[in-house]
Amino acid sequence: MKKYRSVILYSLLFLLMFCIPMLAGMIFSYRSALGYISPAILLLITAFVYHRTGRTLNLLGFRPIRTLGFFLPLGLISGILLISLALFLQKLYMNFSVQLNEHINYWSMLAGIAAILPGVLNEELIFRGICFKEMADQNNSRNANILFGFLFMVWHWISWNAWGNYPVMLGSFTTPIVTGK
Repeated sequence: MKKYRSVILYSLLFLLMFCIPMLAGMIFSYRSALGYISPAILLLITAFVYHRTGRTLNLLGFRPIRTLGFFLPLGLISGILLISLALFLQKLYMNFSVQLNEHINYWSMLAGIAAILPGVLNEELIFRGICFKEMADQNNSRNANILFGFLFMVWHWISWNAWGNYPVMLGSFTTPIVTGK
C-alpha cells in the first residue's frame, strides 16, 4: 500500500510541476526575466521534496560550482562540435553550401538563448527531475523512460499546438524516441 501511496503522491507532484509553467506562461512572458519564475519555483519544489526525504539535488546532477565550471564548458564545446559535424555531413550528403552571416548580431543571439533557457529548464526539471528519478528507482528505468517519453511527447504536442498538423505531430511523436527519453 505504501508503494501505491508514493506513486499517487509523485503523480500529483508531476501534475503540479506540469501545470506551473503553463500557468506562468499565461501570466508572464518567457522573453523577459519573469520567464525564470517558473523554473525557479520548480527547483524550489524539487529541493523542498528532496530535503524532506533527506536527500540533496546532487541526485539530479546539481553539483558544486567548481564541477559545473568544468562540465558546462565541456558540454557546450562537445555539443557545438557534434552539431557542426552533423551539419558538415548533411552539407556533404545534400551538396549545399554554407555561408556565414557577416551581419550577425551576437547580442540578439544571446538574447535568443536566454529566451529559450527557461523552457529548457522547465522540461529538465519536469521530465528528468524528481518524479522521473523516483519512478525509475521504485520500478525500473525502462518503464520510467517509456512513461516520461510519452509525457514529453504530449508536452510538445500541446506546446507546439500540433493538433491536426501532421508533420508537427510526427515531430512531437519522434521527439522522445530521438532524445533517448
